[in-house]
Amino acid sequence: MLCVRVAWPTANRLFSRRGDVSDATVDLLKGQQAGFEGFTEEEQSLVIRLDTSQDWESQLLK
Repeated sequence: MLCVRVAWPTANRLFSRRGDVSDATVDLLKGQQAGFEGFTEEEQSLVIRLDTSQDWESQLLK
């Protein structure tokens, strides 16, 4: 399963949590996105893409 989301709401949420004990930062998010390894052509047919900014239940019913 590949969970995706539009980047700006996630970055805004992380930015607003500055000073929180969490180690999550915008820089960490950018690093994770930069290090993401895409799926191979063979794996693509097995991937379920889920947009977490949308209703996930209806997406799984498709």
